[in-house]
Amino acid sequence: MNAGENKLVGIVYISREVENFDDDDLNELITQAMRNNKELNITGFVAYRKSYFLQYIEGSEGIVKGLMNTIATDPRHEVLLTSTLEIEKRKFPKWDMFWSKNQLSVEIVLLDYLKTLDPKQIEEEKYTDNILRMLDTCSGLASKWDL
Repeated sequence: MNAGENKLVGIVYISREVENFDDDDLNELITQAMRNNKELNITGFVAYRKSYFLQYIEGSEGIVKGLMNTIATDPRHEVLLTSTLEIEKRKFPKWDMFWSKNQLSVEIVLLDYLKTLDPKQIEEEKYTDNILRMLDTCSGLASKWDL
């Protein structure tokens, strides 16, 4: 095992759909992500609103970066922004892939963030700061509600 396999990272990205996703498409995508993430020991969440996805994935550096490469080449969406964060511990250790429809309090935080987001006018530093605040808020809610 090399050192990169033990180092934990989180990657958050925003993408815009290229194909229209209906409810069945979204459910299939989430089911597949949950299954794959469990096998890869990746945790995180995904939110979707008005053609935009916001996803956060965390785990061993090499595995997470490999998954992000796969995600970035998926023709169903266009990745607009990404940010990689070094983390000491997982923010969402119980979530193979949390889908925001499952918990109203977390959904409100994610959808509020997406509602105010304009990917065309975002500054990388401000984006990263906002993402960290959003992740900490969601992580706190997950712990509070034992999700």
